[in-house]
Amino acid sequence: MQKDEEIQAFILKNAKELFRRYGLKKTTMEDIAKSSGKGKSTLYYYFKSKDEIFEAVAKQEMESFIKDLKVEVLKVSHVQDRLKLFCSLAIKQLREKVNLYQIVFSELSNQMGLMHDLREKFKHLEIDFLKQILLEGVERQEIVMNTEDVSWFADILSASLRGLELHLVWFEDYPDLEAKLEKMIDMFYHGIKVPKT
Repeated sequence: MQKDEEIQAFILKNAKELFRRYGLKKTTMEDIAKSSGKGKSTLYYYFKSKDEIFEAVAKQEMESFIKDLKVEVLKVSHVQDRLKLFCSLAIKQLREKVNLYQIVFSELSNQMGLMHDLREKFKHLEIDFLKQILLEGVERQEIVMNTEDVSWFADILSASLRGLELHLVWFEDYPDLEAKLEKMIDMFYHGIKVPKT
């Protein structure tokens, strides 16, 4: 890593901690500069605004989450198990960050463009990984889908998780969520029709 990248990474690390502790509104550029041991002018050299720092922190968190998720999910081989693990880990991660999300959503409610951009970036990372899982399942002949169906199915799974995410953020819990997600994957995987005898 080059020196500029190291400085940026250090600033983001400190900013992330401040955002978690105090929220976006109460954290100032001066707070970030002080906690990073830098002057405000150095901070502005690397980032135009606090919102830009927040966006960089959020993007870093999303990419890190998807990277960790891939490592865990790809340890199992069967597509059905991969999908279940994907959903389970995504919800577990969300539960761990639900308080932060509630703060962020309430503080960013007047900045819908930024929120939308962040959600779109994460959604695309998530959908791309879901497509990878499904395409590998098609290649290994575990599932039968054409390319169009793979894209559609990945979108549907992602949208289902987003709906659950909103429920958790606003209402804080959903009874037996992991078990219900497993059932959802089983229903997607096997269908809901009665088997022919």
